[in-house]
Amino acid sequence: MCLCLLCYTIAQRLLRKKLKELQDTIPNQLGKPTQKPTMGWVFQLFEGVHLLIHSTISGLKEIVLNLNQTRNQILRACFQIQNSP
Repeated sequence: MCLCLLCYTIAQRLLRKKLKELQDTIPNQLGKPTQKPTMGWVFQLFEGVHLLIHSTISGLKEIVLNLNQTRNQILRACFQIQNSP
């Protein structure tokens, strides 16, 4: 449980730091912009995102369904965290 809470806290801290650096916000539960979202809220925002895998003549094809602007904002911030020195 300690390890899970540590990972949760680190992810939350990194996302908040990156949102602040980018001067970006995401909507909170009330729809107001925030730079300090909780990871619980971020996880809830990603409910309903699905990966569709189907076979085609050329092989398997993967499609991510139900991405929207807010989810893309969070993903962009997360990928910038990953690529930071």
